[in-house]
Amino acid sequence: MKFFVSCAKGLEYLLADELLAMGLTKATATIAGVNAEGELRDAQRVVLWSRLASRVLWPLAEFECPDEGSLYQGVVAMPWDQHISSELTL
Repeated sequence: MKFFVSCAKGLEYLLADELLAMGLTKATATIAGVNAEGELRDAQRVVLWSRLASRVLWPLAEFECPDEGSLYQGVVAMPWDQHISSELTL
């Protein structure tokens, strides 16, 4: 599973090292965070024990997005009923 772990700018490489020390299979520093790979339990461990992470973000979908129309089409095509009830708002 892929997820993004955000942090304050300047701490990305330290966070990547921290995540690898926690046992994540992959952690690559990028702007204001780290692209990480692991299992759900790894993401939960980061939420509980990381000293540097601000948030753990789990992507719901990936698609090409060269313009506004592509973004709209990609979001509309997502299976929202798997993530949020129709009675709720976003």
